[in-house]
Amino acid sequence: MHGSRVRIWIENESGLSWPNSRTATSGSLTRILLLGGERAYDAETMETYVFTVPTQSGPRVFTERLLSLRNDTSERLKVELRYLAADAGAPQWRSLKQFLLEPGQLLAPRQEDGQRVRASQVQVRATGDNLYFGADSTNPRSLIEEFNGIRAYRGDKIGSYVYSFTTRPVSQRPTK
Repeated sequence: MHGSRVRIWIENESGLSWPNSRTATSGSLTRILLLGGERAYDAETMETYVFTVPTQSGPRVFTERLLSLRNDTSERLKVELRYLAADAGAPQWRSLKQFLLEPGQLLAPRQEDGQRVRASQVQVRATGDNLYFGADSTNPRSLIEEFNGIRAYRGDKIGSYVYSFTTRPVSQRPTK
């Protein structure tokens, strides 16, 4: 990578993130000279810049969980997923492209940027040849339990939530 400025977004799989580096621009990566209006530097070899990630330790508050989907049916399911996730501190609904979930498969869906889906709520619809799951497609399912009117929890790392598609015998299905 070559450049005179960089913005870095750092997030790890345990749910820690360092959002300040995403909006702060570091312009002191090299000794910059203005030569004919162009940025340049004069050196025997290419310089490097080391960015040290500050550590975070101890329990912290989370308002999202890492999402996984499990197909406990005997049919391939076509899944549509919308999820509520924080974007720069503000909750925002996002959607993934429709995808297939094979029988017995456990999938940790990923966003377009490759990060695992973290969410506070989900809206899910899935269809198979003979199955339909749509109860949570219009009424979002919360992935965080409510306590005293707040949906948050403390932990050393972000929690996980497995959304399971399963069929139950007729005798165990809820009645209207």
